[in-house]
Amino acid sequence: MGKSRAEIQKAYRERQKLKGPAFLSKERARQRQNYVPASSKKTKEARNNQAKLRNRLSRLRKKTRENDVEETSGYGSMSMETGDDERNQPTEQRAFIVK
Repeated sequence: MGKSRAEIQKAYRERQKLKGPAFLSKERARQRQNYVPASSKKTKEARNNQAKLRNRLSRLRKKTRENDVEETSGYGSMSMETGDDERNQPTEQRAFIVK
């Protein structure tokens, strides 16, 4: 039986670790070589790249905002947050508090 994607990726990372710092320096040089500053591109290409980046970042912000929201059932949470203990007491006692 073949390896799963996770097993393949783990084996790849182990191979890269064995290569050591030489691999890392080559990878940094490769990334630096592929980078093209926006100032050297045509204005149309630069605007296109900016629009793509803006869309990616907005999706990322939306996704992180959704993950930050704490999941609750919503039942009874409002009375606890506001500190309004009258709602949690029986109606007879509530009448005495109001008077």
